[in-house]
Amino acid sequence: MVLPKHNLEQSKGKLLREFSLSMESDLAGLQKIIPWFEYNCGELLSQGIFLPMQIILIEGFTNAVKYAHLNLPRETPIEVFVDIFENLIEIRIWDYGLTFNLEEQLQLEIRMNAEDSLKRESHRGLLLMNSLTDELSYIRENEVKNCLIMRRKITRDLDLLF
Repeated sequence: MVLPKHNLEQSKGKLLREFSLSMESDLAGLQKIIPWFEYNCGELLSQGIFLPMQIILIEGFTNAVKYAHLNLPRETPIEVFVDIFENLIEIRIWDYGLTFNLEEQLQLEIRMNAEDSLKRESHRGLLLMNSLTDELSYIRENEVKNCLIMRRKITRDLDLLF
C-alpha cells in the first residue's frame, strides 16, 4: 500500500504564511502560476524545498486542466492554496471534475512504470508527485469539488529563509 505515507495533519505546527490563486482551466495559466509561486515562496523557502514544491504545483495544475476538467468549460476555476507551517508546506489544488481513486491510479502507474518505463512518454505525474512529497492525498467534498493535497515536511531552521 503506497498511500498514505504519513499523516502530517497533526504535526503541521503554526501557520506562518498562506497564499491562494484562482485560475481558469487552461494550461496557459502556468504562465501566471509559476511567477505567482516564485513571488510568494521563492524568498521564503530553501531551494531544496522550493524547487520540488514548484514541480508538484505545476504537475498538479496540469493534471487538473488535462484530466479533471477535460470536458468542462475553460471558465471552470481551479483554485490553488499554499500554506507554509512551521513543520511542513502544503499545496492544495481544488477542481470540479469527476473524482478518481488516487491510490488505485498510483498503484497502476507504479506497475506500468516497472513493466515498461523506457517506452512510456506520459502518465508519470503521479509518480513524480508521490516521490517529491511526504503525503499525497485526494478528497471529494460535497459531491462537486475535489482536492489534491500535497505535503512535504520542512525544518524551520534549514528550509525556511525568514
